[in-house]
Amino acid sequence: MSETLTRREWLAASLSLPAIAAEPRAWNRPVPLGRTGLKVTPLAMTPVGAHGAGLMLRAVDLGINYFNAFALYYDESEFPAVRAALKTVRQRIVLGGGSGETTQEGLLSEIDKKLRILGTDYIDLWYLAAPESITDEMLEAMTIAKQTGRIRACVVSTHKFAAMAPRVIEARNTVDALMVACNFATWDGGTWAGASADIARVRQAGIGIVAMKAMLGGLKFVMEDRRAWAESLTTEAKRQAALAAALRWILQNDQVDTSPITMTSLDHLERNVKAAAMAFNEADKKLLAVELERISPYYCRMCQRCEASCRNGLPVSDLQRFLLYADGYGNLRAGREGFSQLPAHLRAVRCEDCAGCTVRCPNGVRVRERVMRAQAVLA
Repeated sequence: MSETLTRREWLAASLSLPAIAAEPRAWNRPVPLGRTGLKVTPLAMTPVGAHGAGLMLRAVDLGINYFNAFALYYDESEFPAVRAALKTVRQRIVLGGGSGETTQEGLLSEIDKKLRILGTDYIDLWYLAAPESITDEMLEAMTIAKQTGRIRACVVSTHKFAAMAPRVIEARNTVDALMVACNFATWDGGTWAGASADIARVRQAGIGIVAMKAMLGGLKFVMEDRRAWAESLTTEAKRQAALAAALRWILQNDQVDTSPITMTSLDHLERNVKAAAMAFNEADKKLLAVELERISPYYCRMCQRCEASCRNGLPVSDLQRFLLYADGYGNLRAGREGFSQLPAHLRAVRCEDCAGCTVRCPNGVRVRERVMRAQAVLA
């Protein structure tokens, strides 16, 4: 590694990562989630796969108390395993569920459906999934669901934090927490995607913060530039080390209350718990700086600073997020579903037909390449 690269790595570390806490909080010590009255462990779980029931029971034994049974990106075949585990541990855990419904009738119907499928009388945290706006009708549905004991708190899950924050604060009597993308790559110059003031206002309003995309899709990206791919290819051991560092980074970030991590096996769970038990350290900081250097051309921070800059009106950050589902999470279906919901005239646009890209990413993402790949893979 060259001397110049080393300096860049340390510069990236000093700019992009927060200070290391002297006394890191315990990953399994429950903390208040805003003013919900609920306490959740900083390390939480989204259980996925054939081992779901045993996975949840083992996680509870290890100290995890929050489980996110969202099932937006995964089908409802996961629910029987969650239901089986709930028979044993329901009173010991905080349970999350949600949907993309936006009408009062649809939301209340979806909540009742989830209650039946999961075999529980209530869901602790109900997520409004990626709404374009928070309507009075949605808030009324959440109020009814709380008053009738179906749910205990409402969470808004959004990929557009800066735009959504003022409305969430306005609706703080109904909205109890906010789920936003947060990981070591989104931390921009010591602030969270340039929105530290918004975060401070959200937290001052008593609204809890739940992190999503903490593991950046497993740090897997398909790179169009084959030379860059060959030069930056990491071994599986190095990838796992980087993932462990990313997990420790999010757990020591006291602006985040809890981080539900997708886990698919007992080995996956044990690996994460082992990583979480160690303090975030200088070696982690350097390793993440190297990863930041590697993924910067490919990973969208969802800062929204490219909004409305495409001459053809393409939603650039949304397209890159859909691609992340396919390339990072290995969930091509979710990526294609997101793409299919775009208006027909935007689905028909092709970057290769454009004379030149008008989008300039402040974080150095190769926007044209990434959008072209999204169009090729997801269309």
